[in-house]
Amino acid sequence: MSNTAIMKPVEALQLADGYDTYTDESETGTSTAIYLAPYVKFGNDYRYTLRDGVAELPRDTKEFIAGDVRRYIVKWSPDRNQPPERYPLDAGAPWPDLELRNENTPRSEWTIGPDGAPKGPWSAERQVLLLDAETMAPYLFVTQTGGGHKAVSDLAHQTKNMRQACGQHVCPVITLSTTLWSKRFNRLRPNFPVKRFIEFGGAQSARLTGPTVREVERPAPREELKDEVKF
Repeated sequence: MSNTAIMKPVEALQLADGYDTYTDESETGTSTAIYLAPYVKFGNDYRYTLRDGVAELPRDTKEFIAGDVRRYIVKWSPDRNQPPERYPLDAGAPWPDLELRNENTPRSEWTIGPDGAPKGPWSAERQVLLLDAETMAPYLFVTQTGGGHKAVSDLAHQTKNMRQACGQHVCPVITLSTTLWSKRFNRLRPNFPVKRFIEFGGAQSARLTGPTVREVERPAPREELKDEVKF
């Protein structure tokens, strides 16, 4: 792989990181931009596949560096063959009231949902930049589902907690997995179990031959909780 191909995801980690400011609160926000990386989706067959629905990423075995999380407001066209409009939320901005936004959108702009019923065009989208831990090849996990939201939110908050605990700008190394989402309907959702945290980056000279990666030790309990009792 060329040096240029290696440097792009590394620069994305340093310049476009969204973990520290991740929030699930709701309100307004707008803008544009998206990673040019193969889209990864989680299907009803519980597979992680690329956009073509055929190429598949392995579950529970292959490790990825989860380099960035991003949040978008997406507006779908009534013609589902047309790509949606994407508006990124500013760092730390709360989510807008999408239910109200859909209600205020003319019905002529609504789409048809999976159940065949009319559906408002606005939805929330979450993305995770996944870097193959061996090759640094980038992938982009994209989701607009409740189960996907839960997976991304858990990963983001877990990473925020670790950064606060160890005082370092670390990234999680994960695998693509599943966990129970609905016991009643025996449904699974995406899940990104964290195997370890690493420091990722380094000096410019180091990045020319690849990223500098160092595993981070978990802080001692009293350091993590900051609750040492002094007598």
